[in-house]
Amino acid sequence: MPPPSPTASIFQPLRHARFRQLWMANLLSNLGSRMQAFAAAWQIASLSQSPQLTALVQTATWAPMLLFALPAGALADTLHRPTLLFRSNAVMAVAAVAMALLAYGGRQPVPALLLLTFVMGAGVDMPRAAMPGTGHGVETHGADKRAASSGNTGSRGAGTRGMASALRISCASPRYRSLLMYAMGIFFASAAFAALLPLLHPDAGTYGSLMGALGAGAVVAAVVLPAVRRRAVKRMVLAGGLGVYGAMLATLGHAASQPLRLLLVLIGGVAWSAIVTTLNGAAQKAFPDAVRARTLSVHILAIAAG
Repeated sequence: MPPPSPTASIFQPLRHARFRQLWMANLLSNLGSRMQAFAAAWQIASLSQSPQLTALVQTATWAPMLLFALPAGALADTLHRPTLLFRSNAVMAVAAVAMALLAYGGRQPVPALLLLTFVMGAGVDMPRAAMPGTGHGVETHGADKRAASSGNTGSRGAGTRGMASALRISCASPRYRSLLMYAMGIFFASAAFAALLPLLHPDAGTYGSLMGALGAGAVVAAVVLPAVRRRAVKRMVLAGGLGVYGAMLATLGHAASQPLRLLLVLIGGVAWSAIVTTLNGAAQKAFPDAVRARTLSVHILAIAAG
């Protein structure tokens, strides 16, 4: 009887220098973009007191993903990916500077905030299809979900042909079609949390602490999920995460105290991380390297459509 395989650590992908560099860059980029998105949502909620305008922050954040997911996937399979990542982050830097200047000058009109949030979202989403494919080659067999929890051969089909081939290849796989439908439905149902939380809790400190609890849940998930996945199949992990996250959404508005809200959101963050990493891990493993970025772009498109 062969000896059991050693338990892989969640930090195993970080032993690879290339993946470690990408992970650190992605961490810093996401930190800045999330801070901007949360601050924009809070600022617009404070200025307008309008649920519709506050929800438009999430629309401005996610609309670039819907518009640019397929072109980004085709570009990531044909262009130098580090160059694509650098240029996208340069766009984000310009938008961030413009937003900082508006804040410094005391003029923050809602249309300008939404426009700059859209530009920031475009900078985040353009390299989203390229990032998983860039780091994939440094991972060992079975490490896809661990890498997703922690955070390229060229192709002939550029431009329109690349986007068409992405749709054709993705839709030809029944299992991948099911994955796309799952992603679309899940993200459709989950959008209410980030869109309306600023209105549910009008105090800035309360709002910030709840968003921090959500992020803390993701950190906890990175530690506990590998052990969960060794004992449960993917469908069970996904179903459990959906059940827990749905329960958090249903009860958060009725929680009577801030500590209880923080606990609920912390647990919801663990569940959300389980959902997202399970979906992303399955999407990354579905196709070979040569078409991975473009098929991932269809997965991202389904998320944005939700």
